[in-house]
Amino acid sequence: MSDLKDLFPEDDFGFRLPLRRSAPADFFAPSADGAAMLRERTKWLEQAPQDYAVMSDGARAGWNEFAELASAWSGETVSADPIQAGRQLEPDVVLLSRDRDGRFRVSGGVVVFPSHWSLPEKIGLTLLEVHGVVPGLNAAIGPAIDKYLDKIKPGFAAGRPNWGLAATDAWNLHPSVDAPKLEAGLGADQMWLRVERQILTPLPQSGDMLFGIRIERIRLNHVLNDPEVRSRFHRTVATMPSEVAAYKGLTNVIDSLVEMTG
Repeated sequence: MSDLKDLFPEDDFGFRLPLRRSAPADFFAPSADGAAMLRERTKWLEQAPQDYAVMSDGARAGWNEFAELASAWSGETVSADPIQAGRQLEPDVVLLSRDRDGRFRVSGGVVVFPSHWSLPEKIGLTLLEVHGVVPGLNAAIGPAIDKYLDKIKPGFAAGRPNWGLAATDAWNLHPSVDAPKLEAGLGADQMWLRVERQILTPLPQSGDMLFGIRIERIRLNHVLNDPEVRSRFHRTVATMPSEVAAYKGLTNVIDSLVEMTG
């Protein structure tokens, strides 16, 4: 489980880039929830593969390289077919390939457990364009992301956490699923903290960048049982700009979150 203190610093809300060095093998290692997670991934990939797996022509070399590396990281032979690989691997995977100007663009991957977004809609976008929907993020850390990517060495990964809240503990929150929304009146036992553990690691042969995402879901009342985390969470939501709260889907519950944690 992620260290929740990394999610909620002691100061006011803000976009930060707390990247930590990690090992790709650790990220792709099987987890305690692995069997249930893979069953869920298989279900969605069988129902609507076009919503979750996409591979542009420019991503094929990078994906083949990733499949070889992931086989070593995970301890099993990972398929070069992205849909089959999506049934084998617990994390979601996005490939970023450089364009002729050297900018990374989303070129393919398998994302079965997105947090209210769709991978096919991101194909061809730069990182700044992907993050453009997040109010204030590009202004705060956008340029730093591109610079940091160039510094990561093959064989290592840079990791960071991200968070949101949901009215369900479902792994898959793709827009097509029409998951329940956060509504006024929900208690802490009816909301889940949705943690995204993210890593970035370069693929040495193709020059592509691998972006991996693992989802953790923790019922909010369990999160708030820790007094220090509760205090940090309170400060985060109390100082969050309204436009960011709207982007995160928190508008209907932000006042009650501040009140219940204050």
